[in-house]
Amino acid sequence: DASGSPQVVAQIGVAGPAGSDVDILIAAFDDQARTVVNRRTTLMLPDSGKREIVETLPLEGGHYEVRVGAGVKSVNTYGSVHGHVQVPTRTSDALAVSGVFLSPHSSLVSAPVPASAPTLRSTFSPTESLDATVYVRRSRDRDGRVAVTASVVDRSGRLVSSLEAVLATSDGSSDDGMVDRVVLPIGVLGVGDYTIRAEVSDGQNIERREVPFSVK
Repeated sequence: DASGSPQVVAQIGVAGPAGSDVDILIAAFDDQARTVVNRRTTLMLPDSGKREIVETLPLEGGHYEVRVGAGVKSVNTYGSVHGHVQVPTRTSDALAVSGVFLSPHSSLVSAPVPASAPTLRSTFSPTESLDATVYVRRSRDRDGRVAVTASVVDRSGRLVSSLEAVLATSDGSSDDGMVDRVVLPIGVLGVGDYTIRAEVSDGQNIERREVPFSVK
């Protein structure tokens, strides 16, 4: 947040018949498999049949698994997703890295396009240009260079694209550390299944993240 304290925000997209009630369960488990967040809510889908909600999760420093389940009882349809997140421990974590967020924008626009908001989608079209975003938090006592590298590989493991950035200064700070937003332009990809793998290193610590996606 604005004070530099870590925040975990879950952005959830649901779809179903217009006017249907959707039951949503949001849960988070620590590395000992203990439940630390357990929320239930019900919402009605608008005429478009699609809706997104944002939930801020009160998680202390540590590693967690976040699970989201949604169901429309009227049509007996249910689904779930899950992911892992590291919340920086404000007093001791030297390096903390978010997950990798993908942001699409049209490749048909000739003028420069600012980075768009991350999306819940994992499938994109060949006319969309993609950016990958990661957030890096460094302790104040380790404010030197941080290297951010990312590679995009296809389904066979073949390297499709390689990206790199070096952080020398921070664009935001607090008494507990510095936070950088790193945007890596992937560009346009052909039809296929891909994985983007990001590695962040400060010379002493290494954090790795990856996310699969498709172009169809």
